Amino acid sequence: SGGTSGEAIALDSAGNTYVTGTTTSSTFPTLNGYQATCNPGNTSQCASLGDAFLTKLNSTGTILYSTYLGGSSYDEPHGIAYNAAGEAWVVGGTLSPNFPATGTPVPTADYSVFVTRLAANGQSLAWSVFLGGSANQIGYGLDVDAECAVDSTNGCGDDGACNGAGACRKQPAGTACGAATCHGFVDALLAL
Repeated sequence: SGGTSGEAIALDSAGNTYVTGTTTSSTFPTLNGYQATCNPGNTSQCASLGDAFLTKLNSTGTILYSTYLGGSSYDEPHGIAYNAAGEAWVVGGTLSPNFPATGTPVPTADYSVFVTRLAANGQSLAWSVFLGGSANQIGYGLDVDAECAVDSTNGCGDDGACNGAGACRKQPAGTACGAATCHGFVDALLAL
C-alpha cells in the first residue's frame, strides 16, 4: 500500500547499486536494515507523511539491505553517494523532530537538512547530522571524495561544523570554515 518514488541512484565499481527515495508504503520491502518501520513513533501516518528509504543491491540485483530512514513526520532524500568502504551517504530534508541523528545540533527550523552516513552493512548509522540555520533548508546533492572530507559550497554551513568524530558542533555565526576547522574530517561535498 502507498506510493514509492526514487530520488537518486549511484553505482559503485563493484556493480553495487544504491537507491534512495521516498515511500508512503508501510509494506516497503526492508531487509537487514537500520530501520524496519515507517514513521517510527507515528506509524499510522506513514500513508500521508512517508519516510526516506535506502536500498543497496549487488551486481545481480539481489537486495543486500533495504531500510526506511526517517522520523515521525515527512522525510525526503535528494542525493546519494558511497565511499570506498561501501558506506552509503544520503542528503535531503526532514520535518521530523526525531529524525535519526547521532549528535547535535537538533533541527532549528521546520525543514532541516540532514546528512546520514549508513554503515556498509546497512544495519547502523556511522553518523547522521543536521545542517543549516534557523530558516527552512533542504540538501539536494553530495559527493564523496577519496579522503572522506565534507565541505559545503558555502563553508561548513550556517551553524554546523564537522569534527573528527563525524558529529557536528555549533559554529559561531559568521565564522568562516577554513582548512583548520573542518576540511578533511568527513567525506562529502554538500551543496545547499
